[in-house]
Formats: sequence, structure tokens, C-alpha cells
Amino acid sequence: MTEAELRTLYEEERPMYKALGDYVRETMARRLEGVSATFGDLLKIPVSPRVKETKSLLGKVVRKEKGYDEITDKVGLRYVVLLDSDIQTVCQEIEAEESWTYSRDRDYEEERTKAPSVFDYQSVHFVVTLCHSVVHDGVEIAALTPCEIQVRTLLQHAVAELTHDAVYKAPVTVRDPAIHRTIAKSTALVEATGDFFKEAADKLTEVKNDLSVYTEMLTAAYGGVDPDTYVEGLNTYLIDGLRGLTDGFNEAALRGFLEEKPYLLEKIERHREDSVLFGQPAVLLLYYLVNEQKDRILGKLPLSQREVAPIYSDLGISMDPS
Repeated sequence: MTEAELRTLYEEERPMYKALGDYVRETMARRLEGVSATFGDLLKIPVSPRVKETKSLLGKVVRKEKGYDEITDKVGLRYVVLLDSDIQTVCQEIEAEESWTYSRDRDYEEERTKAPSVFDYQSVHFVVTLCHSVVHDGVEIAALTPCEIQVRTLLQHAVAELTHDAVYKAPVTVRDPAIHRTIAKSTALVEATGDFFKEAADKLTEVKNDLSVYTEMLTAAYGGVDPDTYVEGLNTYLIDGLRGLTDGFNEAALRGFLEEKPYLLEKIERHREDSVLFGQPAVLLLYYLVNEQKDRILGKLPLSQREVAPIYSDLGISMDPS
């Protein structure tokens, strides 16, 4: 096939590859939304399909890197996440999709295992091919049409953006060993930082899980939340600021407290009109702690005396320590 014929063929097929990229992106968006409650936080860079430019494809064919039908990255997508564990989340959904078959063309974890002393380009590369023809946005996509998907962390992406095209895809061989050494050190630093990120993320998850136990307990006792008055950040701030004072506090203790003072929920509802504090389920914890520890807790609360004065008043407790 002549270069002119290749150009004509590819220009005719480019809309199909664009449609394929959109199809893969939308399919993955649905899958990831199904497994991640924080889908918006999972992806650190918006996913945008990239169709290879005609001149780039022709250059690849002329250099005889691959034949036209062997080029699998005519369209590609990149998923950039924060943690290595997030990479696994994305990869699992790629592999679970039934409308395509997949192959892992590159896996940095496998390469790391085979060559543990080598610090090189890090990313997971898939090639997915449709099992059957699909019509997407009015464009028919032929069965077996390939699409490349890259999955990497934000740190891996930063190193790849700086080095990969400039060194590994350069038209001339970069022979300076100092450059390769610097790249290897950068990659090693990325791997170490990734491990630290995971450790920090695990500890943060422990804290969030601890807070969620309190949040669920207080929300249930409060009777749910009103979206017009509930402020998640404030509610979390209150619980976090009070956790160090909660020895002996549990669901049974809270239930017993509210049974002894059944009027409190009605008073809280009245206060909600004047103070956002009373729109938070965490206010129940404030009532409980003030009742149990009275004046001893006043200086330890993450609020001013003016803000907690109605709580003391409702409980019939003086704010004067004398």
C-alpha cells in the first residue's frame, strides 16, 4: 500500500477511532462510578481520548516500526490516579468489561519483579479490542478495532511527561549515561514516594473510618439530616474535635441519655433556625459531653462559650464554674 493510500485509508477511519475512544471513555466512566463513591476524586486528570495524527501514524509506518494493521494506539486514553491501589481499581474494571477483550502490553509491577534493581518507565498499558461491532454516536465501530489504555499514578505521569518522549521515543538515541542515571533516580524516588503515599492514605482511611462510626451513630439518633442545614465539614470538625473527650461514649450511652432527656430533639429543632451548629448531628455529642462532664469540659470544646451557651441552658447547667 502506498503512502497516499495509507493516508486516505486512515483519514477515512479516523472518525471510527474517535468514536471508539469516546465509547471506551463512557463505558469506563459507568464502571468506575459503580465501584468508587469518590469517582470524581479517583481520576486526577480528565480522561480525553487522543486519536493519533495522520503524519505521526505515517511516520511510524515509514520507520517500519509496525505495519498499519499492527498499530494499536491509533486511539488511546490515559487514566491518571493518585495511588498504586487506584491503578488496580481501574485495571480491574478494564479487565471486567465484557464488550471487549484485552491484553496487558506493559505492566510496571511485572517489570519490577523481573528486574528489581532497574528503575525504568512506569505505567500499565492495555490494548482493548471490541468483541463485536458497535454503533456509537452514529458511527459504526468495526469489531476487533483496537484502543490503547494507559493507567498510571500522578507521580508516574510527571516523570513520563518529562522523560519518555524526550528519551525513549526520541528519533535519536540518547547515549549520555548521566541522563539515564538521573531518570532512574527520579523513577526510584517516585516508587518510594508512592509507598509513603500509600502508608499515609491507609492511616487517613483509619481516621475516616473511626469518624464514620461516630457520624452514623449520631445521625441515626438525630433522625437523619436536613440538607438545608447540614454542613458535612462542620459536622466532621465537631466530631474530630471531641473524640478525645469521649471515653465511655457509645450507642447505648447515647440512647440512655436521650431517653432521660426526651425534650432535647425538640429544642435542637428550634435552635436550628438561629444557629447552623444545631443542624449537625454532632450537636448530640456536645449535649452528651456537657451533661457528663459539665464545667470541666467548657475550655476543651472546639467552640466559643457563646456558641455552646444554648446547650448549657437546655440542660439546666450553669456555665459559671463556681
